Amino acid sequence: MAWPSSSESTVLAPSRRPAAGEVPLPDTWTMARGTRDGAPQDDDAWVAAQVPGTVAGALRAAGGAIPDIDLDAEDWWYRLAFTMPQGTDDPSRSPASERSLLCFDGLATIADVWLNGHAILHGESMWQAHAVDVTEILAPNNRLELRFRALAPSLARQRRPRQRWRTRLVPDGNLRWLRTMLLGRAPGLGPLPAAVGPWRPIRLVRRGGTTVDGLRVRTRLRDSEGHLTVTARVTTPAGRPVHSAQVRIDGPSGSHEAPLRLGG
Repeated sequence: MAWPSSSESTVLAPSRRPAAGEVPLPDTWTMARGTRDGAPQDDDAWVAAQVPGTVAGALRAAGGAIPDIDLDAEDWWYRLAFTMPQGTDDPSRSPASERSLLCFDGLATIADVWLNGHAILHGESMWQAHAVDVTEILAPNNRLELRFRALAPSLARQRRPRQRWRTRLVPDGNLRWLRTMLLGRAPGLGPLPAAVGPWRPIRLVRRGGTTVDGLRVRTRLRDSEGHLTVTARVTTPAGRPVHSAQVRIDGPSGSHEAPLRLGG
């Protein structure tokens, strides 16, 4: 099964405010412990889950207490069935310039996502936000599935280079290779459960007109000067060409503007 590359799906963290054109998703998520073969088929294995939220929060809400289990040793699944609201239930009738994006503001930690059986995303950092164009996949009735893989197999892999010194903060030094939270995995920081699950919002956004996707911002210091590199993919209505683009930066030193070079 092929996963989209990060260049196709990853953007900077979107705004926490409701986005223009956002389509509300129902609050009917369910969560279950997975098996080696995938998600459980028995509906009784699924419990109600809140998104944004974590596996620990769903287990606590379902049973009043968190079971004494290692959340990093198991696969965990989330699923949601949703119907497109009236007026947006047929993507083929939308203007050609309108795109539908599923935005994942934070998935902890190694996550795979399917929409209507199509693999749309693979992520390995709980801090990274993603926006995936699902215009061609959406249907009147949809099924969204998320799998959060156990971290234990990844921690068991031998990696190079080895640690130069062993830390007592965490029981497994290979955690340094994973972009995830130490809370719940570092006994000295408190006996909290590990953060696993869609801990930040998941949103469906419909965009019309000119849109900017795949935004990348890179900063570097050269001698005493700061340099900023911005790359982005711009989509325009009916594929009209872009003749010019400007970037503006506001900060402690004031406002700065510069033209962007166009290509492709």
